[in-house]
Amino acid sequence: MTYKMLILSLCLGFHLSAQATIYKWQDANGETHYSSTPPDNSNVTTIQPQTKPSSSAEQERARMKKIQSDLQKTQEQEAAAKDKTKKEAEEQRLRAINCDRAQTHLAAIESRPRIRMQYSQGTELLTPEQRDEEIKKTKEDIEKYCSPPKQTTP
Repeated sequence: MTYKMLILSLCLGFHLSAQATIYKWQDANGETHYSSTPPDNSNVTTIQPQTKPSSSAEQERARMKKIQSDLQKTQEQEAAAKDKTKKEAEEQRLRAINCDRAQTHLAAIESRPRIRMQYSQGTELLTPEQRDEEIKKTKEDIEKYCSPPKQTTP
């Protein structure tokens, strides 16, 4: 919104300055003077400054539409970048939580020779092979969650 107001102010300012009248006169010594206000007692010539022709209303509308579309594209790009940053931060937070859980789980499994696992059907005492498999799976989880994520190229 402030961007639009700035453009409007600049356009009005340029329009008003283009309407200024310039006066030319010679003083008693024969020197030529130029001013925006005429003297009271001299022969004054009015000079209209040369201005470039103003663009048509259609050209102005087209120019303003282009400016607005550029502004909208920029805002959309900024919003997309913010969303991406927010998503990456959330993924990083979840990776850290999963890393901590996996490390805690591995420490618990390795510190106890006999592990009892709680399932929805009940509890079960793990065999040494199942314990080794659980350790292997947990180490894979640690590798997955505790190492930096792989960068994807666009």
